[in-house]
Amino acid sequence: MVSATLFIQLLVAGAASAQWSDPSYIQAAADNWAEQNPKLSKYPNDFTRDIWIKEIHSHNDYTRKAPFYEALSVGAMSVEADVWVKDGQLLVGHDEISLTRERTLRSLYIDPIMDTLRKMNPDTEFSKGTKCGLFGMWCPQTFHLAVDFKSPAEEVLPLLLKDLAPLREGGFLTEYNGEEKIERAITVSVGGTAVYENVIAGQKLPRNHFVVAPILEIGTLDEQRHPDGSFVYDNTTSLFAQAHFNAAVGLPFEYVWGEVTAEHTARLKELVQNARARGMGSTFWGSPNWPVGARNSAWKALVEAGVSLIYADDLQAAAKALWQ
Repeated sequence: MVSATLFIQLLVAGAASAQWSDPSYIQAAADNWAEQNPKLSKYPNDFTRDIWIKEIHSHNDYTRKAPFYEALSVGAMSVEADVWVKDGQLLVGHDEISLTRERTLRSLYIDPIMDTLRKMNPDTEFSKGTKCGLFGMWCPQTFHLAVDFKSPAEEVLPLLLKDLAPLREGGFLTEYNGEEKIERAITVSVGGTAVYENVIAGQKLPRNHFVVAPILEIGTLDEQRHPDGSFVYDNTTSLFAQAHFNAAVGLPFEYVWGEVTAEHTARLKELVQNARARGMGSTFWGSPNWPVGARNSAWKALVEAGVSLIYADDLQAAAKALWQ
């Protein structure tokens, strides 16, 4: 028989075990410990602690209440800024009626990114000049800044290079030096009015920007080539090849209903593989946002096809639907 004393001990032990298995109790204990030990619960570059990296591109990111930061908070690897040249400044907005003089590429993106990088790279007795990216979970991970040119590329590019100076001087920009690509904390890709001829050809090296390639042409007879027969777009010029989702799968532009079929997914896979053969990633913009079933069906097809980044307007939904 179990003695009364031993029985009580077993009850106490069982209660303690049940108590510690309760997540809310453990969290309360953790919060209490952190409050009592502030120097132990924090570390120098913990600004983005507990943020898990996700292959999400924040589409039209500048429309959010806190551009860049909202994307960073869910672990998105990429943000997008549409830029217009106005009086020597790069203003950010989807169209001209949405522009203000305060909302510049510097104020919405370059400065916040630099501020975050400073937080992630504090000067301590042990840092020894190390370079960490935006994500504490994996310092080597690059973050993509996609800049969509709305004004003529010849006007935008000089201003973009000027605005990127703090990141370049800090040693944070991915570059191509003529022989190899060196990946760093921030990688800049340009699109819109930007094409090979006006943003890549003739540019001085090292170069800190890459141009989006036309994925529908990659691997076809229409693919652009140099006079010597070599391909214009490869992993030295472009990190991503891209197209509108509906154009890629052969759907009408206004398509928003129904599910993406196996045939559509197979077409996406073909395009992804064509880009991969050139050493480039792949992205598709304009997939349906609504109804939710159509949106999720498109996201699922894109993931199955192996795309590099999922374009998302609803960041929280993308983070939950695709990576949880």
